Amino acid sequence: MRFITNGASVFTIHGYIHFGSIGGAARGGRLPTRHVWCCVDMTWGGGLMTSSELSGGAISSAQLMQSLDSTPVAALAPAADPKSAVEARINAGVKPGGQPLAVRSLELYVIRGLNTVDFGKGPVLVVAYDPEFLYVADVGLPARAGVSVSWSNVGAGDPTFPDFQKAKLRSITGAGPTSLIYPAIAGELLIGVDPATPHADIVNGLQAHGLWDVRITGSLIEARCDLFREADVCAALPGQVAFVRYAESNRVVRFVDIAPGWSATKIA
Repeated sequence: MRFITNGASVFTIHGYIHFGSIGGAARGGRLPTRHVWCCVDMTWGGGLMTSSELSGGAISSAQLMQSLDSTPVAALAPAADPKSAVEARINAGVKPGGQPLAVRSLELYVIRGLNTVDFGKGPVLVVAYDPEFLYVADVGLPARAGVSVSWSNVGAGDPTFPDFQKAKLRSITGAGPTSLIYPAIAGELLIGVDPATPHADIVNGLQAHGLWDVRITGSLIEARCDLFREADVCAALPGQVAFVRYAESNRVVRFVDIAPGWSATKIA
């Protein structure tokens, strides 16, 4: 909702409607200004709502709820079907022309960096970094698919969580917490080669073995492979391509300057 405060400052509030003890407004009366804490992108009539219009009782609770009913809040709501959202994000990362993947089962973990801090009244446990929510899916391949949804505080929460369009794909090969906290970045490989190999031979040789998006930066070779098959590809490459000395998955790296450290907790 956009407001003019004292006829001057204009601002927009994104979020939800919250009512306190609204008294008469709950019975169809007028809604006092002090009870409107946060509203969703509304305009009233053809322009802005002024503080005098609110405090003067120009808006009834019925009018307010009618406006909310027409407000597009669905885009901010959590996905009604997380499985479908996870599957769609996974398939958005599949190589063009590749076979779509289906989610067979789904788990959800929260990844937190925990630290002990003394604020003067003894040590307390705090969350040192924004939490990360990791969906882990069985898609019938050697590695499980991970879809990492970040949480970024804006005020007292994340108004756009969960945003699957910004979610990152992970490849999870182990069963323990380490594989969840430090997963591979899905489809991304780091490759070491004989330094005498011409760049054109590197690109052509890797592409001939099913890799793509080959990037050469000095001695660092990056390439992409089929999702959730990274370990198998890395194991096979040195024996298949003469100039390859090693191949490994690119992985998530985290700060380790905290204690007790990182945790992975299953929540669904």
